[in-house]
Amino acid sequence: MIKFFSNKKIYFSIFFLSLILGTFFLGTIFTLLTATLFLYIYLFAKFNEWGQFKKLLPTFFILLLFQDTIVKNVQFFSLLEKGMNNLDEFFVLFGFSVVLYHRWKERNFRIERIYYYLLAVFIIGLVSSIIHKVPLPIMAEGAFLMFKGFVVFAIFQHIPFSLHDLSRYIKGLIGIGVIVLIFALVDLFLHKDFRTLIHTNGKFDYRSGLISIQSLFIHPGQYGWFMAMISFYFLAFFTVSPSKRKGISAILFMITAFLSLRFKVLLSIFFNGLIIALKILKTSYQNKKLLLISAVILLIVGILGGEEIYQLTILTIQRYIETPYTESARKALYIFGFIIALDFFPFGAGFGRYGGWVARENYSPLYHEYHLDRIYGLYPVDPKWATDTYWPFIMGEIGIIGALIWLIIFVWIGLKIFKSYQLSKNNFKKGYLLFSLLVLIQSLIESSGEQVFNSSPQYVLIFAILGSAFALTLKKEEKEVSNMKKKVMVIGSSLEDKGGIVTVMKNINHSFIADKYEMRHVETYITGSTLKRLFYFLKGFIHFLFGLITFQPDIIHIHMSYKGSFYRKSLFVLLGKVVFGIPTVVHVHGSSFKDFYSSLSTGRKKYCHFILNKIDRLIVLSEEWKKYFANIVDSERILVLYNGVHTVQHLTDDRNNDPFIVLFLGRLGKRKGTYDLLDAIKILKEKEVPFKFWLAGDGEIDEIKDIVKKEKLEGYVEILGWINGSQKTDLLQKSDVLVLPSYNEGLPMAILEAMDYGMAVISTPVGGIPEVIKEGVNGYLVDPGDVKGLAEKFVTLANNPSLLRSMGEINQLKVKEEFDLTIILKDLDLLYEELITKTELGEQIG
Repeated sequence: MIKFFSNKKIYFSIFFLSLILGTFFLGTIFTLLTATLFLYIYLFAKFNEWGQFKKLLPTFFILLLFQDTIVKNVQFFSLLEKGMNNLDEFFVLFGFSVVLYHRWKERNFRIERIYYYLLAVFIIGLVSSIIHKVPLPIMAEGAFLMFKGFVVFAIFQHIPFSLHDLSRYIKGLIGIGVIVLIFALVDLFLHKDFRTLIHTNGKFDYRSGLISIQSLFIHPGQYGWFMAMISFYFLAFFTVSPSKRKGISAILFMITAFLSLRFKVLLSIFFNGLIIALKILKTSYQNKKLLLISAVILLIVGILGGEEIYQLTILTIQRYIETPYTESARKALYIFGFIIALDFFPFGAGFGRYGGWVARENYSPLYHEYHLDRIYGLYPVDPKWATDTYWPFIMGEIGIIGALIWLIIFVWIGLKIFKSYQLSKNNFKKGYLLFSLLVLIQSLIESSGEQVFNSSPQYVLIFAILGSAFALTLKKEEKEVSNMKKKVMVIGSSLEDKGGIVTVMKNINHSFIADKYEMRHVETYITGSTLKRLFYFLKGFIHFLFGLITFQPDIIHIHMSYKGSFYRKSLFVLLGKVVFGIPTVVHVHGSSFKDFYSSLSTGRKKYCHFILNKIDRLIVLSEEWKKYFANIVDSERILVLYNGVHTVQHLTDDRNNDPFIVLFLGRLGKRKGTYDLLDAIKILKEKEVPFKFWLAGDGEIDEIKDIVKKEKLEGYVEILGWINGSQKTDLLQKSDVLVLPSYNEGLPMAILEAMDYGMAVISTPVGGIPEVIKEGVNGYLVDPGDVKGLAEKFVTLANNPSLLRSMGEINQLKVKEEFDLTIILKDLDLLYEELITKTELGEQIG
C-alpha cells in the first residue's frame, strides 16, 4: 500500500480526479478532506522514515512560520486558504503518526514521566467536561487545542537528531531571521507599500509616534517574538563560547525585536538578558569585558530609545492594569478565569468552554452566564480578544489543580534542561540547551498576554525546540556522528549551457564526488537574451535562498568567471558565507580575470578583495593563476585544481589524413584567437599547402563565415557550429592536431580532451597551458597573435608523422597520470572534508 501511493503518477492521478469529483459533485468540504487524506497518504508513504522526515521539516517550518501571511495571499482560492489555515494541525497529526509508526516498528513503548503528568491533566479535563455536559465535538476540539503543543513536543522528542542535525536546523532558523530582518527594514521605511504588496495591511499600529514593525508576519507580536528568539540563540551561545560576532548579533536582533513595540518582548529580553549577565559575571575576565561592551551598547540604545520604552511601559499599565475590566478584554479574562476556576473547583468548566479558540468560535455559554458578552472585545458578534490570554484559559477549563499541574510541567521541563546543561561537556549541546531554556522563559512571559503555547506559528517552534532539547537531556554525553551524506550546493551555469565551465561541472557530477556527497545544483546563468538571463538569475537566487534553509548545505561551491559573473556570484558569497556562515569555495574559471580586475576602480577593487577574502578557499586552474591571486588572497587559502577528464584508452594509430586535419574546439572569437587562425590559414593557402581545418564551437559564427567567404577559404575551412557528445568524439578521433591560439585561458578542457585522444596540441603560453604543454615535447606554443609562427607549426607537424605520433602518445600518458579526473578530484574531496571537519569541530567548541 505504501509503495503504491509513493508512486507520483498513481498518486496525482487519483488526487486530481478526487478534486474534480469533489468540487463539482460533493462540495468544497469533501474536496478539502479528500485532498488532505491523499496528501497525508502520499507524505506518509514517502517520508515515514526518519531520514526523509527530517528532510521535510525545513519546508514545513517555513510554511508554518509564515502560515498567516500565506493565507492572506491565497484568499482568492478558498480551498487553498482553508488548507493553509489548518496546516499546523495537519503537521501535528502527520508527525505524530510517524512517531507512533516508529514506536510500533521498534517495539519501543517506554513512556517518560512528563506524559503521566499530561495524562493526569487530560483526565481532569475529561472528568470536568463530562460533569458539565460539554458537547463531544467541542470537548474533543478543545482538548486537541490545549494539548497539540505537547504533541509537537513528543514528535521532536522522538526524532533521532544528532547535534549536527540540530546545528543545521539552527543555521536555517538564523537564515530566516536574517531575511525577516531585511524585510523589517523595508517595513520600517515603506510599510504602507510593502504591506499592500504582501496583503498584510489590515492595520497600522503606531505607538509613541512609531510604527510597530511586523516584517513578513501579519502581526507585530509574532515578529517581536521571533526576533527576540533569534537574539536568545546568539545570547545562549555567546554565554557558552563568547565572541564579538555572537554578542553583536544578539544585540542587533534584540534592538530589531524591540521595534515591534511590544511590552512582552521588552520584558522577555530584559529577564533573559539579566539571567545571562548574572551568569557571565561569575566567569572569566574576557567574558566580563565582552559583557561590559555589550552593556555600554545597550545603555546607548536605552538612552536613545528611553522615551519610547517609558511610553510603552506606561501604555501597558494603562491598558491592562488601570483600565476597568469592563473596558479591557484581557483584564476581564484574567479576573473571570480565576472566578470560574473557584466556582467550578477543583476541575474547571471543561474543554472548549473558556478563553480558547474553540470557546470563542462556538461562543461558550459561560460568557453569557458571567456577563462577559457585555465587555468590549468579547461581544458575541465580534469576540476578537477572547483568546488574548493563556493562563486564564487554562484555569477556566481545567481548574486550579489542572493549572498547577500544567505549570509544574513547564517548570519540570526547565529544571531538567538546566540540569543537563550544567552536566554537559559539549559546547554546542550546552548552547542549545541554554537557548531552549531562554525560549521557555520567553514563552512563559509571552503567555501572560498571548496564547503562544497553542497559537501558530509560535507553539510549533516553541515545542519543537523544547522537545528536541528534552531529547538531548535523555541522551548520554557522547560524540555524535551523522551518517547522512554531507551536502554540497553548487552555484553555476545551467547544465544545458555550453562551455568549459559546464563541462567541469558535469565531470564532477559524474565522478565519485557525486556519489559521496549529496549535490544540489543551482542554475544562475544561461546563454541567451538579457530577459532570459535575468529570469535564470532570479530563479537561481530564489532557489539558493530557499535551499539555504531547506537543503542546509555543509559547503557552497561557486563556479565564478569575471565581470557580471563575479558581481552575481558575490551576492551568493555575501548570503551564504557572510550571513549564513556556511563554508564557501569559489572556483575561478575566468580566463580574463586579470584584465577585469585591473580595469576596476579603487572602490570596486576593494569590494573584489573583500569578497575573495571572505571565502574559505579559492580554487584556481594552474600554478600561474595561483601566483596571480596570491596578490589578492592569502596563498595558503588558494588550491590549484587542474581541470581533468575521464580518461579512456583510445586508439593511437596513425590517422593518415590527407589532407592534414586541424581541429579547433571552443567559442569562436578574438579571445580564442580564431581570427589569428584564419590569417594563418591564409598563409597556408598562399603557399598552396593542403590542409583541412574544422572549427567547432559557438560564438561569432556569422563573422567567421563572412571572412571565410571573403578570403575564399571554403576549401580549407569547415565551420561546424556547436558540437558535443558523439559528434565531438568523432572529431577527436579523426583529427591530427588540436589548435587553440587563445589570448587568455584558465586550463582549457579542449586541450585535455585532445590529449586524451592522443593528439598533439598547438596553443599559446597563457594561463595554465604551459604547465601542460611543453614546447617541442607534446606540442608547440606560439605567442598570441603570432600568425606566421602558427602556420609554421602546422607545416612542421604535417611533415613529421613520427613526431606527431610521439607527441600524441606522450599526451595520452600525461593525461592518464596527471589529469585523470579521479586523481584530480581527490584534492577536491580532501578540501570538502577539511572544511566540514573544521565546521563540525567549531560547532563542538561552540
